[in-house]
Amino acid sequence: MGNELSFVVDGLQDGKGPKRITDRISKMSGIEFISVDPDRGTITVTGGDLDHMLIEDSIESLGYRLLR
Repeated sequence: MGNELSFVVDGLQDGKGPKRITDRISKMSGIEFISVDPDRGTITVTGGDLDHMLIEDSIESLGYRLLR
C-alpha cells in the first residue's frame, strides 16, 4: 500500500453519506482502499500518488463539509 490520507467529514453519519462519498472517490486515480467510520466521521484513503485537494473537493461537491 502507498500513502494514506484521512479526512474528518461533518454529516457522515447520515445513511447515504458513506456510500456516496466512497462511490465518488473510488473512481479517482491511485485509490487502492477506502475506510469509512461513520460514527467518528472519518474517511481514510490509501493509495499511490493521492491528490489531497481533489479528494477534498470531491467530498465537498457532494454537500459535505470537511472539518479541519
